[in-house]
Amino acid sequence: MISDKDSAALKAALRAGGEEQRTRAQRARQRHETRLMSLPNVNGVGIDLDPATGSFLVIVYVARKVPVAQLRPQQVIPEILDGVPVRVMEIGPVTAQDNTR
Repeated sequence: MISDKDSAALKAALRAGGEEQRTRAQRARQRHETRLMSLPNVNGVGIDLDPATGSFLVIVYVARKVPVAQLRPQQVIPEILDGVPVRVMEIGPVTAQDNTR
């Protein structure tokens, strides 16, 4: 659930020309999602508003962060995709939940 503070920040970003930024971030995510999801440790890809800058970015969710020195070059998640900043967020392993209760 989005907090009131986050909701206000999102609305402000969209008023400040952020709709174009959000569209660019969505397109970058869509264009690169298949390749990103094929990388080790990647659990998901999305977009979000960076609270520090007020700009939209692509977020890559990983089970655990791995130092770049331990990755092959083709496994490194880029810092920018199609001009959109990328952030890597460690979320731990993802497992299915039983919602049949």
